[in-house]
Amino acid sequence: MRDGKLCFMCRLGDFRQNHMVEGKVRVQLLKKKIHSNNGVIVEYHDLELVNDEIILATPVTIVHEINKKSPLYRLSKRDFAREDFEILMTFAHTCDSTGISHQSRSSYLPQEILWGHRFKEILRA
Repeated sequence: MRDGKLCFMCRLGDFRQNHMVEGKVRVQLLKKKIHSNNGVIVEYHDLELVNDEIILATPVTIVHEINKKSPLYRLSKRDFAREDFEILMTFAHTCDSTGISHQSRSSYLPQEILWGHRFKEILRA
């Protein structure tokens, strides 16, 4: 929960010596469907993010609100454990020292998603 809303959240951080100038995050739900001729189709659903354009000066929590428009809306905690899907996070960014564009990816399987957990606070005011 975040601000009273159910959310899927993941954290992104930059721990390298060269830092990133700016970046854009994209999160997608990938789901396999068996086609009528026994072929497999992979469906891609973009997850709308609260904060998709970021400057990674400190670790950032990426947030997707699970509302009626979300492909995760009808999934319960039990459904998460049974469903066969993958959540793919892509981060395209520019390196501050070279100006070269890079892309990083990370993926999450249902059994890796912790339902109801919170990230520890790492910054204090």
